[in-house]
Amino acid sequence: MEKIFQLALLNVINDIDNILIIAALLRKNLYEQHPRALFIVKVLAVCMLTLSRTFYVSIIQTLSELPGLHLLTGLIILWIGFRLVMNVGQDEDNRWFSFGATAPLIPIHKMLFIILLTDFVISFDTVFIMAEMTNNIFQALLGLFISLVIAFSLLPLLTRMINTFYWIQIIAGALLVHISILAIAKDALLQKVLNHFFQVTNIINVDKMTLILAFDCMIIVLLIGLNRLRKRTK
Repeated sequence: MEKIFQLALLNVINDIDNILIIAALLRKNLYEQHPRALFIVKVLAVCMLTLSRTFYVSIIQTLSELPGLHLLTGLIILWIGFRLVMNVGQDEDNRWFSFGATAPLIPIHKMLFIILLTDFVISFDTVFIMAEMTNNIFQALLGLFISLVIAFSLLPLLTRMINTFYWIQIIAGALLVHISILAIAKDALLQKVLNHFFQVTNIINVDKMTLILAFDCMIIVLLIGLNRLRKRTK
């Protein structure tokens, strides 16, 4: 259960920008002026996105033995984590709310289709993270469901928290960097190179060295984020 809540918390933080895009689509189509319709869309969207994202995760996990896939997903997660840290302190509160309110209200089924299509494009960072953090598809499903419920329910509050307590974003970014290094080390192609290197240099405990490297990278990124935060708050 602890693993599920860990997955959910990390996904909530990483998913803020994606949820803001979906919220902007709802606002653009005047759903904020229709609370009942907005509630129905949110409930259905949570269920629909949970199932679709879980399906994407299962596809990635099925292909996990392909050479180079762990390297690719690890590099993507590394970029996501570094992006979180480098963007700390930037005001994103209104970035996705610049649409005009002139669009007509569209039917719920069309709104849900737009949300599903949009999420397919913007949610791959969340999907890659989930695929690397757990091999249990049931844990992935529950983690995604809980994170989406929290994100949709507490959207205004979460946005203010991220834009006020920047250290949350820094910690999340550093953790993603740690996860990315461990993911990259799992790749079959890279493992051959690493094993050869460690044999030549007489380093026996490969797993221990990987953990040390992942931890060092996490600390470095954490320090970078704190330094950027210090400069922005001067």
